[in-house]
Amino acid sequence: MAALDHPSDAIGVEFPDGRIVPYREPDGLADGDTGDLSGRYLDVRVADLRFARARLSDPGFWWHAHLDPSRTGVAGHSLGGAAAAEAMRLDPGFTAGVNLDGIPYGDVLRTGLERPFLLCQFTPDDPEFPEETRSWARLWSVLRGPRHHLLVSGGGHASPTDLDVLAGPLGYREFTEAEDYAFALGSLPGGRGTEITRACVGGFFEEHLLGADGFPHTLPPEVAVVG
Repeated sequence: MAALDHPSDAIGVEFPDGRIVPYREPDGLADGDTGDLSGRYLDVRVADLRFARARLSDPGFWWHAHLDPSRTGVAGHSLGGAAAAEAMRLDPGFTAGVNLDGIPYGDVLRTGLERPFLLCQFTPDDPEFPEETRSWARLWSVLRGPRHHLLVSGGGHASPTDLDVLAGPLGYREFTEAEDYAFALGSLPGGRGTEITRACVGGFFEEHLLGADGFPHTLPPEVAVVG
């Protein structure tokens, strides 16, 4: 498994030469304008995913002998989930993909996908943002390969992230508004979001990359199969 940090997206990314690229808020985000997110910022993430896959598949890569490039999954959270779908559209080297609570963007909403893809939703549909709900439905309608749509009861948008296990030790609840905390972590106990994420992502990839059986019938009780 390879984990990616996108420069300017993570709190800080250190390069081999010692350079550190700090976080930079996407243009317009503070004003509620997500146009830049679905354009330039999505494109950067997709390019990073494709670069990483190509590098890992290169016979000259030092770890290549331990990898099977014919079984390569891609998963992402939030905008990274949208990037996972778009990367699969552009790169046939990705065998299966997972979107963890990311509003779908990009041309994949028009072209769709033929390969296995999982939509794993940690936050329920919000009637105040109907376009987000329509975006999920649009992607679902153009997934022509094996597909699943899961909904996690009690989850929050950040439940699949490190914040799920770090919120308690960091005292996150003490300095966060109740509404913001509920959106980020829902009502799941600390660490449960991580367990659910592992079960959903791991089970899906084991089915479509390793040929295992049982998914999605062996998922945690908080997870409902809605599609």
